[in-house]
Amino acid sequence: MVIEQQQRPIPSFWLRLVLAILFTVKGLGIWAGGVFILMRAELMSIASESQPLWWLFLNQFGVIRPALVVAFSYLLLRLAGMCYRGEIGGARWAVTVYNWLMVLSGIAVFSYALRLLQQSDGLTLNSLGIYALALVCLVGLRRGVVLASRRYRGEEIIQSQEARRAWNLLTPLLLVFLAIASTPLEQVFITSTTNARFASSEQPSFIGLENYFKLASVRIDVLPCTVGEDGQCLTETDPDTGEERVVYPRPREVVGDEYRDLRYRDINEFDLFGRHLVISARDQEFIAALVTSITYTFWAILIQFTLGFFMALIIAQRVRGIGLLRVVMLVPLAIPTLIATQFWDVMLRPDASGIFNDILLRMGFIQSPLDWLTASHLQIPILVAVIVWKETPLTALMLLPGVLAIPQEVYQAAGIDGANRWQRFWTMTMPLMRPTLGVALILRTMVFIRVFDLFQILMAGQARDSLATYAFDVLTIQQDLGMSSTISVVMFIIIFLFTLWYMRLLNVDES
Repeated sequence: MVIEQQQRPIPSFWLRLVLAILFTVKGLGIWAGGVFILMRAELMSIASESQPLWWLFLNQFGVIRPALVVAFSYLLLRLAGMCYRGEIGGARWAVTVYNWLMVLSGIAVFSYALRLLQQSDGLTLNSLGIYALALVCLVGLRRGVVLASRRYRGEEIIQSQEARRAWNLLTPLLLVFLAIASTPLEQVFITSTTNARFASSEQPSFIGLENYFKLASVRIDVLPCTVGEDGQCLTETDPDTGEERVVYPRPREVVGDEYRDLRYRDINEFDLFGRHLVISARDQEFIAALVTSITYTFWAILIQFTLGFFMALIIAQRVRGIGLLRVVMLVPLAIPTLIATQFWDVMLRPDASGIFNDILLRMGFIQSPLDWLTASHLQIPILVAVIVWKETPLTALMLLPGVLAIPQEVYQAAGIDGANRWQRFWTMTMPLMRPTLGVALILRTMVFIRVFDLFQILMAGQARDSLATYAFDVLTIQQDLGMSSTISVVMFIIIFLFTLWYMRLLNVDES
């Protein structure tokens, strides 16, 4: 028996026209409201050569809020066209937009009422009544749009349905992000283009990308040797090795005026192809912190994921006592970083009372105690050892769901085909773990690049900074808010580049 589907009536021309006018007026109204707010800001009167108009605009309004105004206006105008053409997708999107407008307006009225109860300045019952009346009108308009949408007919394409469902799920998260994180994050980017001082009432000035140029200013120069009266290169005896070495002048003495004017400082010197080269930078401490953070991240990622992967493979086995092992793995994670670093500080004391020195002295591996935290060649290994001990179980737990999600039938089929354990690991486990590995790598890299507490507590005053601790020192010691913001933006860019590289290397999107 064939059941005839009831066809929805075609919306009339006047109904389509009314909906189109409604969304057009709203879209243009948002544009007009944005222009009105911009005109009231009176930016033109305070603009000057040192304070460009566009920078004053960014400093007051930012980028995200104007972009949202433009995007939402475009959405409303596009909905107006879809409703006028009689598309069912446009009608359903119109209802969705009004649903969210009603929710946001309800939240705004509720927040306004709470502020009124707190007797804030400038809030009156009359203004609250106007807001409530606007909400009632919005509810009425939403009801009218719902009734009008029922006059549309046709089948909406699946892609439009999935997109609307996805946006309904993402909108709350985006609203929370915009309300909490967007403005501070945006302000960091804006501040990085200024010479703002921390805890200062002085008005900052726009300096463009000068802070970025200073951090990225690294040069390599060829140094000539110091020549004696006989025209030959002077030599001296190395006090450490006793070898004869050629004497070279300081770079600022021979390179040029630009080197001195921009305050370059040498980082390292080496010989290459018979030439003596010197690497210099305008911000030597930043380069050292960058190298330290990248080195620390590389070794921490390599060791943590190697150990964490095999730990995940072990605890994924269904054997007796594995539950107790999983609980024991959480013990290092339960210890606060401050307590953990103090525990390691006791073990790493530079005298015989340190646990490591005591053990190595008793076993005869060293003749005198080692100063673990001040020796430059031991600092990175110690930091990596601490973080591997503390957070490798977390990495294992992040990889465990990916291991458990691999069907056992895959391994059974490979075993029947004669594949050994290593072949199954490299050809089956690793490819199937790519999405989980990609997410875990991104999250752990974020933590390692912006590490602060471990360096600040364990290495405080030991001449070893990460990017985060160096940004903190620039902010609190040098009082340079603009440069500190620039270093924070550089950390963000590094994490973003690592994320893109991981996704491309592991083909996370395809997986």
